[in-house]
Amino acid sequence: MISLFASAYDFLYFKKAIFLHNLCAAKLFFPFSDNKNDLIYKVGLLECLQGIRKYRLFTQLQILLMNFCSHSLSDTCRKITILTSLATGKEVNYEDVPTEGITKITDTDFKYAAKLGTSIKLFGTSRMEGNKASVYVCPMMIGPDHPLFAVNDVYNAVMVRGNTLGTVMFYGSGAGKLPTASAVVSDIVEIAGHMEDNIPTGWTDEKQPVAPMGEVTFSYFLRLAGKSADKLADVRAAFGEAETIELPEMDEFAVITGEMTEARFRKLAAAFEEDIRQTIRYTK
Repeated sequence: MISLFASAYDFLYFKKAIFLHNLCAAKLFFPFSDNKNDLIYKVGLLECLQGIRKYRLFTQLQILLMNFCSHSLSDTCRKITILTSLATGKEVNYEDVPTEGITKITDTDFKYAAKLGTSIKLFGTSRMEGNKASVYVCPMMIGPDHPLFAVNDVYNAVMVRGNTLGTVMFYGSGAGKLPTASAVVSDIVEIAGHMEDNIPTGWTDEKQPVAPMGEVTFSYFLRLAGKSADKLADVRAAFGEAETIELPEMDEFAVITGEMTEARFRKLAAAFEEDIRQTIRYTK
């Protein structure tokens, strides 16, 4: 798999990029101009996903879109669905993907994130666990060691993690009239130059099993009303040892729990329903 990915850096045959026109309208892949490195990003991701499918090395995909406009939530959902289908070779329906937006994230959440040295970003994530794919879109609080931590402004990124490949990143501008025009024109040129080529791409009609959200494991950032001195013991009795964070002059405190499934967290959190002001999934 490593040699396959490395070969993408030398593979500049335009016909291998022809399949990208199928996804042009969705702007799934990064725009490129006349810079051969831009083409390498597009072909490199294709080669990486094809190799992952062939050798069954896929463990995790994450996509981060920073152009937070009105359609970005459904945009992220559809893109992580397409990427998962490409990686597994089976169909994933975007309507089966649990999707949660950023409208409930507040300035207070970012104040806590700043104190923790973390960041909050909207992720589309896909993980293979056995024969099931865990696919979801939600805000995530991530630490500075996460590969997507430094992606900001109009830049988008795709992170691919394989069980032998390790972690690789595909990164580029994803908003603005010039990058968008470049992506559209480049795909039109590719199509026009290979009108008689037929390169099979995509996935089969077989359905990819998708794991319920309740089976996915996270740590959780929780903001709770009240003073930690009064309630922290009860919180730790329920969720186990938890890191505590407080901001000055606030009538609340926050904790970061250990890892647990979403189903277990929801069951435990029900006892604190009146106290919990915010819940954000957390990963280092």
